[in-house]
Amino acid sequence: MTTAHPSIPDDAPAPPAPLPTSSPTGAPARADSACPARPTARGPADNLVVVAVSGPATAASGSTVIVSSRLVVISNGSRVVLTSHGSSVEVLRGSTVVARTPAPAGPDVPLPLTAGASYPGQTLPSQVSLVGCDGSPLPPGSYGLRAVVAYGGDPLGTAPGDAGGAGRFVLVSDPPVDLDVT
Repeated sequence: MTTAHPSIPDDAPAPPAPLPTSSPTGAPARADSACPARPTARGPADNLVVVAVSGPATAASGSTVIVSSRLVVISNGSRVVLTSHGSSVEVLRGSTVVARTPAPAGPDVPLPLTAGASYPGQTLPSQVSLVGCDGSPLPPGSYGLRAVVAYGGDPLGTAPGDAGGAGRFVLVSDPPVDLDVT
């Protein structure tokens, strides 16, 4: 018997088998149905902006649903820059993220923090697939929709804490909007 590498003896135990890349149905296999964790560092705009997401109350498992989002500024502050990189709409089962639709690539969007202003969620996806991070349709049940908006400080800002690249922080819609999957 020959080995692939001269430093590995011929009688060395075989390496563990790789994890399967697909399930018997062809969907990607995972050890669990939860999506990988993502950083959720809150930043300077956390108490200044409310993120609201809306979608249907009921939808079929595996379908794609239309969602909309708005950012409402409740207090004045230094302008921030929103980015699609790191922004998403998530589907939660309890407190576990079971599906995530990332925002399509797009330009960064400056967000003036003027109390009372309301803006569309330009850096968020407009539709969400009800397919889990493991690639399989979500099982019927009660879920929640949550928007995650990535942002950073305005590089042209002069206030302390304004520096920091887009995507350094997130704004999260809370509480999640109810969604029944059938």
